Amino acid sequence: MTTDGLLEYGTQPLQNPHNLYTAFCNETDIEKCTRDALINVHQEQGRDSATVIVWSCDNIRVAALPSDIIS
Repeated sequence: MTTDGLLEYGTQPLQNPHNLYTAFCNETDIEKCTRDALINVHQEQGRDSATVIVWSCDNIRVAALPSDIIS
């Protein structure tokens, strides 16, 4: 869960759902993903505050993915 400060800064790379998914789901260390995302906002001089709440969940069942992530 995030505020728009993470999505609307600089070149707005995380406005694209695929980039947002990749930023947080390609690493196993969710704290590192969050830190990297917030550092990126800082480096690109985001003007709005960025708040991110993250958690991980181990799911033993196959999960569905949004259709724009699969393609």
